[in-house]
Amino acid sequence: MPLKIFFLTQLTLSPRKKFRKQKNMRIIIGIILVLLGFLLIWKTEAVVRFTGYSDWAESKLGTMGGTRLLCKLIGLGIIFAGMLAITNLHQGFLEGTVGRLLSPRI
Repeated sequence: MPLKIFFLTQLTLSPRKKFRKQKNMRIIIGIILVLLGFLLIWKTEAVVRFTGYSDWAESKLGTMGGTRLLCKLIGLGIIFAGMLAITNLHQGFLEGTVGRLLSPRI
């Protein structure tokens, strides 16, 4: 397919095809986030060795292992965000939690 025709077909997609591409991309991004969160939980020790210990996490989350706990909590947050993206609930969740703080009061 010549390059010129390829770009013309990409510009003239029907709204239904655009929606399908957005839906597929949302699901792909969600799966990537879930996998990233899983790897962060599974390989916590490697991440801690690579990034080093966090003084804040060690003092606030426990004497030993606070950095590992923080890493696992961040991984759980990433998995939660990925699941929200897959199920298309991310916008409703943000509107229900942070949206009340940021929206102008009527």
